Amino acid sequence: MWGGFTTTFFIAFAALAWIVYNITRRWRSEEILLVVWSVAMLFISLKQNRFAFYYAVNVAILCGFLSWKIIEFVKFRVEKAEKVKTKKRADVIFTFIVILLVVFYPPLNESIATATHGSGGPRDDWYETLSWMKENTPDTGVDYYALYPNDYTYPESAYSVMSWWDYGHWITYIAHRIPVANPFNHGFGGPYQDDSPGACVFFVAINETEANNVADALDVRYVVSAFPMADAMASYQNLYGTMTFWANDTAGHYTATRNEGITAFELGEKYFNTMETRLHMFDGDEVQFKGGTLGESSILLIMPFHTKPLQHYRLVHESSTYMIPHVIMNATNLDMLRWECYTGEGYTGAERLVQRLHHGLPDPDNPNQVRWTPPFASPVSFVKVFEYVKGARIKGIAPNGSIVGIATNITTNQDREFMYSQIAISNGSYEFVVPYSTEGPIEGGTNYDVLATPYIIKAGQIENETIVWGTGKEVEIGEWEVMDGETVRVDL
Repeated sequence: MWGGFTTTFFIAFAALAWIVYNITRRWRSEEILLVVWSVAMLFISLKQNRFAFYYAVNVAILCGFLSWKIIEFVKFRVEKAEKVKTKKRADVIFTFIVILLVVFYPPLNESIATATHGSGGPRDDWYETLSWMKENTPDTGVDYYALYPNDYTYPESAYSVMSWWDYGHWITYIAHRIPVANPFNHGFGGPYQDDSPGACVFFVAINETEANNVADALDVRYVVSAFPMADAMASYQNLYGTMTFWANDTAGHYTATRNEGITAFELGEKYFNTMETRLHMFDGDEVQFKGGTLGESSILLIMPFHTKPLQHYRLVHESSTYMIPHVIMNATNLDMLRWECYTGEGYTGAERLVQRLHHGLPDPDNPNQVRWTPPFASPVSFVKVFEYVKGARIKGIAPNGSIVGIATNITTNQDREFMYSQIAISNGSYEFVVPYSTEGPIEGGTNYDVLATPYIIKAGQIENETIVWGTGKEVEIGEWEVMDGETVRVDL
């Protein structure tokens, strides 16, 4: 923490010692208040760096106090302004130089460097995405600049944004929207907050209905996810483990073990079925993987999984930076060495790279190593925004026992394309709930820039272990049908 304050951090201690000495000689309430206040702010700042913003006030007062005491010590007291202009005493000049160089220059230099180069805060992906949210999602009806009493009743137009608490203040400040969770330890829910609904409960849920219950309880309309929230591999930054910790649900997601000289990293089925992974890594689509193992003495184990498509969450915007988590392996025995993450602008280049990583890409800087990513992995945007919707119900008649499939092609605002699909077994009829509109935004709704083609619905039969599809029907779904949960009938 002292790096931000530079010399003033230590000068404040000297000032405190001076004031304590004064108190021992003469009991003064204002000095006692300053000491108690400063010590309390220092204590909580050492516990959590965020409170250093408040401790800065104490440091400024203490440094000002000590500077004046130095001036008094060299007897720099001028009663008439004329004397200041005419009398150039060496001790006066020396005092100014000392104060400027020791008290003012170091923190000023640090402040200029921070203002020039930046220090922390949201990266460009976050700023762009939340700026988009501010301009392209319905207003909450809550004045950002107004003051509100504790018993304030939100208007019906108000809604919240689900994300992890690290990003809550950014959502408030940049998007002018109401986050469920923020860095003041508010809204993460779960067993450490009286089993209340919250962010960790939502993102770690492996059942969409459970997640919907949390979203309904908190008036959630949008879900904002960042890659670190899904990075259980710690290829970039692992916030996934933080969410499972606060949910008190760490078993079965991922494990790193060492036994008799053999290390193993396992990605479990539970990880792939959480809401966070299904949203951020798979865009809410259905994904299957039969599992696999690599390595001899340092093993990577990916358990089999089958994620079901989400019915009430649609991607509405994504940022331009794409991430590809991948494994660095020994080229000879395929032992896992570590996880790393490719980070790059634009989807096209990332897509070309991931195809090579699927087959194993020799490391150009180290011929003894190879880079690999699982076949189900694809480039994922750093920040994604999803909208929670009722979903349009598509139902109709289909031959009994037939397989009914529905699919639409999605194109994101970054020109990334993927297919959203569902499959059902007909018992004479079928029903789907789909989250994407094919007719574009409407006034007063989300001005999304992720577009869907008309749905194609087909019925088919299994012949020789292969699905043989019949002629499909094309279906347009309007925005109101998605938002209001209306029913569209299509008989096959």
